[in-house]
Amino acid sequence: AAPLAILFRLWPVFGVHAELFSLPLGLLGAAAIVWGGLLAVVQPRLKLIVAYSTVSQIGYLFLLFPLSMHADGAALCLPIELRCHAFFRDADQRGERDHRTAT
Repeated sequence: AAPLAILFRLWPVFGVHAELFSLPLGLLGAAAIVWGGLLAVVQPRLKLIVAYSTVSQIGYLFLLFPLSMHADGAALCLPIELRCHAFFRDADQRGERDHRTAT
């Protein structure tokens, strides 16, 4: 989620123009949720399912980030979703490493 980290860093720089970026970011996040979810459902291989579900999870982060500026509930959900995504990626990376090293 490197683009999200960059967005977190640059959001204060946008200042009063941050509102202009809220709607496109939210729409981008919603599109990623739908696109990643639909493609994950039809994949035959587990690795592709995980890849497309990761796209969907990043979409949730991009949707929640602009919403957190306007809604208190979304502001509470964003850190929780970020941690869930981090734990998921950590487990995914550990599983792949264990698979490669045959442990």
